[in-house]
This record gives sequence, structure tokens and C-alpha cells, in this order.
Amino acid sequence: MERNFSGTTVITLLWLGPWFIITRSGLSLAKEERGPAPVSYAAILRQREFWGAALGHFSINYALYFVITWLPTFLVKAGGFTVSQMAEIVATIYGI
Repeated sequence: MERNFSGTTVITLLWLGPWFIITRSGLSLAKEERGPAPVSYAAILRQREFWGAALGHFSINYALYFVITWLPTFLVKAGGFTVSQMAEIVATIYGI
């Protein structure tokens, strides 16, 4: 195990020299182009796609946190399940 780690370390250190020379000297193989113009928050908020993505993200996160936080406690305290039974139920629900 230590032999593999040492080999990986040596290969990394050998690559580090050329990498520093290329990246720090300003040599670039790609053409330098200007990036896209910055977009304002107002422009993003006017996009219908943003609101769809935000709603979808909120919905999936709400369901995820419900399954991870509230449901296990409910199953153990009110449902009378053991912790291992609760884990199987929640894993099944989350896996669907």
C-alpha cells in the first residue's frame, strides 16, 4: 500500500514542474476570447425557465428533507417501529 502511495507521489511531483512552467508562464494553446457579458439578477428573474427550475428544486428538496428528517422520527415514536425497520422503510421510500 505504501509503495503505491509513494509511486503516485513521485508521478505527481514529476508532473508538477511542467505544469507550473506552462500555467505560470502565460503559455496558452487556446485562443483568448472574451467571455459572455455578465447577466443581472433582474434578467435572471424574468426568465420563465428560472422559475421552473427553482420550483422543481424546492419541491425535490422539500421531499428529500421530509424523508430524511421528519419521517424517521415519526416512524419510531408514533409508528412503533424499531430503528432498523424505520431505516428499511425510509430507504425504500427514498429509493422509489
